[in-house]
Amino acid sequence: MKSLIERLSIKSGLTKLEVMALLFVISSITVGAVVQIFNSDSEVLTPSPKEKSSYELLQKEKKKVEEKLGKSSTSGKSTTKAKKLNPGEKININKAGILELMRIPGVGEKTATDIVALRIKLGGNFTDLNQLTGIKVIGAKKLAKLKDFMVLTDE
Repeated sequence: MKSLIERLSIKSGLTKLEVMALLFVISSITVGAVVQIFNSDSEVLTPSPKEKSSYELLQKEKKKVEEKLGKSSTSGKSTTKAKKLNPGEKININKAGILELMRIPGVGEKTATDIVALRIKLGGNFTDLNQLTGIKVIGAKKLAKLKDFMVLTDE
């Protein structure tokens, strides 16, 4: 290899260091091209058009809430409030939408949206109510109050 570099250096009029740098660049481009060719042959996994992203599902849920509550176009605040739960009534948080979750005392639109977003992120279902502590505004104290109004399955 050294004699090849010396011969190329003499014939091209470049220094040995320049020849080595040139060979490195050429070999890097060649290796990159080969890798690119093999990667383009591999099957690209794209979601089917029927699958919706978490973002799309959340936006759809938010739109439902806005339609039901009637958002004020100027202030962006709800013009009506969700009807609160009756004593002893519980909501299945694996099935409830944003509007239903807002019926729980202490849960506003933002918290309800965060609950739905977390549920989507977890694959569509909560397995334990303690998973709600993954939401910034729900700590141990608030969760203890919310548990009285929530269930994971229909009872």
